[in-house]
Amino acid sequence: MSTTVIDLLDALRTHLNDFKLPSVCSVHLTTYAGGAQVSMQLATHHLPEIADGLLAWVDTLTHVTAEVWRVPRGDSLHLSVSGQLSEGIQVQVYGSLPFTEHGIGADLAPNGSKIVSWAVLRERATPGEVIL
Repeated sequence: MSTTVIDLLDALRTHLNDFKLPSVCSVHLTTYAGGAQVSMQLATHHLPEIADGLLAWVDTLTHVTAEVWRVPRGDSLHLSVSGQLSEGIQVQVYGSLPFTEHGIGADLAPNGSKIVSWAVLRERATPGEVIL
């Protein structure tokens, strides 16, 4: 069965109506013969809010993983969760933040990525704590 852009938009609208989720500033929809994908960027660039927002999405998706990716230029990171909506549509939600030599993803080379544990996301979502 082919998924259309309208199908993706309907599924996303339903999901956003059913759950209280943080604001996003961009949505990218992709349809192809093997499936469909929705990619959304959170509307914040601060690590605690990004981690908190991603944790909110974790509770609404199935088959969820978290990852940090250092962009090829090396100057920023994408912290993300990927999973599926109830319709089986692949979703990635991410936040972008500046790369620092002492923060999350500090050990990544440009274009490198690694899986992030839920504990790391929970630690980063705690306001007021400085975590190096």
